[in-house]
Amino acid sequence: MALPSYRKFLGAYTSASERYAEAFYGIIMVTGCTGMVSLGVPKEEAGVQFMLWTALMVNILWGLIDGFTVVYGSMVDEVASDVAVNNVRSGKDVKTATEEVLDALDASLVGKLSEQDKAKVVEVIRSSKSYAPYKNKVRWPEVKRILAIFSIDFVTVFPVSIPFIFATDITVAVRLSFIIATVLMAILGYQWAKYARMKRWKIAILFSSFTVFLLILSFALGGI
Repeated sequence: MALPSYRKFLGAYTSASERYAEAFYGIIMVTGCTGMVSLGVPKEEAGVQFMLWTALMVNILWGLIDGFTVVYGSMVDEVASDVAVNNVRSGKDVKTATEEVLDALDASLVGKLSEQDKAKVVEVIRSSKSYAPYKNKVRWPEVKRILAIFSIDFVTVFPVSIPFIFATDITVAVRLSFIIATVLMAILGYQWAKYARMKRWKIAILFSSFTVFLLILSFALGGI
C-alpha cells in the first residue's frame, strides 16, 4: 500500500526525467565522495562507521541541496517567463519578449512546431484574457516537491551505504558499496533507455561504467 502511494507522490511532484537524473546524480555523488575519503584518510583511520556517516551525510545533504535548488531555480525561471509574457501582452520590446517566451516553451511540444505555428501560439498568449501574472510564494506544493526530490536521492542511494552497516572490514565494505552502486547504475541506465527509446543494454553498460571508472581511479591512486 505504501509503495503505490509513494509512486503517486513522486509522480505528482516530479517528472520522469527528474527522477532518473536525481538517482544518477545521487549515486555518483555518494560513490565519488566515499572514494575520495578512502583516498584521503589512512586505512587504519577510515573505519566502517566513519565511512557510513560519510555516505549518509553526503546522501542527505545532496538530496536537500538538490531539492531546494531545483524548486527555487524553477521559481526564478517562472518569473523570467512571466516578465516575457507581460512584455508581449503590453507591446513592450515585443521581439525580444517573443523570443524569450518561445525559449521558455522550447522544451515543450511547442518547440516542435513550425515558425508560423509558434507565432500563432504567441498571438494566443498575447490576446488571452485569462492570463494571471505569476506570484512567487513558498507554498505547500513547493515543500512537497523538495521532499519528493530529497526522497528520490535518499531511497535510491541508501543501498550504497548498506555495506558500511553490516561489514566489519573497511576494504570489503568499500568494494561492496562500489559493486552495489554499479548494479544500481546499470538498472538505472536500462530503465532510462526504455523511456528514451535507446538500446537498453548499451546504456546500462554506459551508466555502470561511471562507477567502474571511479573504482579503478580510486584503486589506482591508492584508495581502499
